[in-house]
Amino acid sequence: MQFRFLRPITLCILLGGICQPAQALELRWLQYSPVRYFTDKDWDMMKETARELLNSGKDGDSAAWENPKSGNQGSLKALSTIEKGGTTCREAEITNQAKKRSGTSRFTFCRQADGTWKISR
Repeated sequence: MQFRFLRPITLCILLGGICQPAQALELRWLQYSPVRYFTDKDWDMMKETARELLNSGKDGDSAAWENPKSGNQGSLKALSTIEKGGTTCREAEITNQAKKRSGTSRFTFCRQADGTWKISR
């Protein structure tokens, strides 16, 4: 697939939004990230798990996904919920593993008017 390298950018866009233009992001770390090796199904599983956790998980709850076909897996943990400018925002920790690589990151997601979650600055 010729667009395989662009898939890691999806992490920055994760649930339909991005906080700044992709050109301005420092993305070199992605070449060492497990998400570089994700299949389309891996991305779908991670995004669905994140949506479910952000929508209905309580602070401290965790959710995991695993794709037996690729051997890739990940987990998400809801850390905190805050109101920011009248919007519900949630901090989450995301851990992914693929091809003997693992990585953990924290992101703050804010719920948009249409119900999607967008990475906040």
